[in-house]
Amino acid sequence: MTSVKRAHVVGLGLIGASLAMSLRAAGWRVTGDDVDPDVVKLAQSSGVIETDTPEPGVNLIAIATPAGAVTAVALDYLARFVDPELIVTDVAGVKAAIVQNVADPRFLGGHPMAGSELRGLQGARSDLFQGCTWVLTPTQHTPADVYTRLHGHLREIGANVVAVSSADHDRLVALASHVPHLLAGALMNQAADAAREDTVLLQLAAGGFRDMTRIAAGDPAIWPDVLFENRDAVSAAL
Repeated sequence: MTSVKRAHVVGLGLIGASLAMSLRAAGWRVTGDDVDPDVVKLAQSSGVIETDTPEPGVNLIAIATPAGAVTAVALDYLARFVDPELIVTDVAGVKAAIVQNVADPRFLGGHPMAGSELRGLQGARSDLFQGCTWVLTPTQHTPADVYTRLHGHLREIGANVVAVSSADHDRLVALASHVPHLLAGALMNQAADAAREDTVLLQLAAGGFRDMTRIAAGDPAIWPDVLFENRDAVSAAL
């Protein structure tokens, strides 16, 4: 019989909770924790996680905190769990600094190109990663087995995995994600100001405007860290 795989998700917002749900749907046992104890209680009561403590023999630890916290959290878990078979990954939208600072060969940075205008645990869903592109950023020190196993785990939840360097990831995602979010937010602020004087503006809004509204509706809490960490590529793209 195949042994049950175990995962622990750190950070139970939209992406973290969706990952927990996706893994559970694929047959994993999933634990998780969050800085907000109320979120942990809700995650347990709604069946997103089983407990808030990693189980012995945990196979995968996924860090879904804001980007600025990933390095410290990753180093903490890598120090506490010495199993050489453990894989630690993250889902942050910026990679170069994290990959550089977490040099343990059991760490492999990642970033799912998925999201929603919904926020937090309440917006999570188990099919969020079906068909999405999930970027992994191996280095020359990443063991082939670590990459192969994490690639397989992500395929289990329906993701299409691609590998790029962390530097290339940050340069490309600035154009594909970070700058579009900045522009959408700027447009919405401008439109809100204009609508105070010209109330007919919102009646004129068509499909393109609604698409930009959806982009701007993403969780603003994640963006300060991402933009600060990727400021060189974002500035160049702008």
